[in-house]
Amino acid sequence: MKLFGPCLLILGAILNILALFMLLPVGFSLAYESANQVAFVLSATLTSVIGIIFLVIGKKYPMEQMQPKQVFLVTSFAWVGVSTFSALPVVLMQNPLNIASAFFEAVSGITTTGSSVMVGLENYPKDILLWRSLLNWIGGVGIIGMAIAVLPFCVWVACAYLKQSLRNGQIKHYLVLKV
Repeated sequence: MKLFGPCLLILGAILNILALFMLLPVGFSLAYESANQVAFVLSATLTSVIGIIFLVIGKKYPMEQMQPKQVFLVTSFAWVGVSTFSALPVVLMQNPLNIASAFFEAVSGITTTGSSVMVGLENYPKDILLWRSLLNWIGGVGIIGMAIAVLPFCVWVACAYLKQSLRNGQIKHYLVLKV
């Protein structure tokens, strides 16, 4: 659990942020008199409860410098977890999609591919369209955030590997420095 504790702490924070984003379409739902308020509030509540459970479990373990496997675990579980919980409003909406289609919509939004299985988007309620747009925005910001968080770590690992290789004499004439 020492390995998973810090991961759960970060995932709990991510899920709680997602729960806050789920509340934004509730205003649209009220303004445009859609019947999806319950879907968004229930989804946000469930996401937040799971996020709080993860935070409570994660706080029991000290947050030290993360190991490479922890970074990869957080990245993988964040994409899968956010996609899974993002599908909830689409499953619980007034005219719901099936679970596979809702998960596809969520993954499509989070990965910013723009693909959709929803036919006739102009006929869907404004709050669901806002949610799809927010998922694309969250996905775009998430990719930038993960790049900022993970790429320096990868460079650090590569530099450590290069230093170790140089110490062991594995790299002799293959390295040419250019200024």
